[in-house]
Amino acid sequence: MKSPVIRQKFVELRAQGWSFRRISKELGVAFNTLLNWNKELQEEILHLEKVEREALLEKHSLLIEQRIAAFGSLLNKALGEIESRDFANLPLRDLVLLMEKAQNVLNTIEAPKNFSTLEELPKKKQNREVLEAILF
Repeated sequence: MKSPVIRQKFVELRAQGWSFRRISKELGVAFNTLLNWNKELQEEILHLEKVEREALLEKHSLLIEQRIAAFGSLLNKALGEIESRDFANLPLRDLVLLMEKAQNVLNTIEAPKNFSTLEELPKKKQNREVLEAILF
């Protein structure tokens, strides 16, 4: 019988999506043994897959939030600089082009489609957790 450490490593590798052949080479465990472990440890593997997927989603969400914050800060600085400038010396042609570009940007901005109030957020989180529990 293989050690619990090797079996746990098997669970981790399967949860990461490794193939049986690759795990067999990595751990030095027979292919058929891995198939048996897979059946026996399926619940643990699925749970760890879910945990790792949630961690990736959280990391991805944080990265997006960080990028939005960084670009938002940069945009605010640029807008502040533009607002402090006097356009009196800007040629009319350049001023018209600037206005057209600004209008085009404004035309592409849409309101969030799924905007939630602070009161709605706890209920949405609860609904999402129930749905995840059913699906996973």
